[in-house]
Amino acid sequence: MVASHGLWLLRNCSCNRHLKVFCIATCWILAAGCNKSSNAPSAPQNAPSAPQPTSHPAPAPRTVAPRITSIEPETIEVRGGHASSTRFRVSYSIDSPERVTKAMLRIYAPGIGDVQHPVDVLVRASDILDFTLDTSEDFGPKVSFRVHCPAGDTDWYTFGSPPQPYDPEANGKIKISNVTPRYVSSYNETGAENSGTLVTIWAGDMITSECTAETEVDGHAVELKNTNTQHRQMQGLLMRSDVQQRSIAARYLEFKLILEGHGVATEAIKQVPFSE
Repeated sequence: MVASHGLWLLRNCSCNRHLKVFCIATCWILAAGCNKSSNAPSAPQNAPSAPQPTSHPAPAPRTVAPRITSIEPETIEVRGGHASSTRFRVSYSIDSPERVTKAMLRIYAPGIGDVQHPVDVLVRASDILDFTLDTSEDFGPKVSFRVHCPAGDTDWYTFGSPPQPYDPEANGKIKISNVTPRYVSSYNETGAENSGTLVTIWAGDMITSECTAETEVDGHAVELKNTNTQHRQMQGLLMRSDVQQRSIAARYLEFKLILEGHGVATEAIKQVPFSE
């Protein structure tokens, strides 16, 4: 529009020399103003937005963890497969108790199951539970094994005991580290009187074909039938008749502190061995 206006001035100012000079100067001024405005920097189209406030993630919920810190007494007396009535004192702690809606203590015997109704536990950061264990469950006879080898004899190992940890100071001494199965459940299923449970005795590299096994049930000697030796182990049949058709529980109880709540299901377990 500025250029067309300048041409109009030049055509209409041609009649007078002074007027023509004035018109040319006016055109220069108009053109300079047009160029200045066209070269002016334009405002940025994508101006930076104001910084957004930093959002912090919500803290993760604390872990709910039960712990049984101590049990008194540390063993339970068992005679003839039956436990004596015993007063127990269980110290425990619970992390994040506010997330727990229910807590209980179960007394469990592997091979038998629960031996008493669960005991309700107060949901607190820490506390002590006193209760009496009084059960009529039959945990079965005490069955023990010993292995005789040219390299020496092992100590007696009670069937149902937890596996023994590796002992680097044994110096090659023959030792029973484990016996499987860990327990024998009820014999009520149909079976011949002369049947038995296949028992595997683990005793390491000292086992040879010259090794023999010795077995006792409640202190009385019985014979492990059809014994044979394999790599690091001996096997034989523990006859049903030799254990009076009874179940043989693991030789310890499991004290289980169980927690329940919203998104919570966890437990802590501590073993209490038999004193037989």
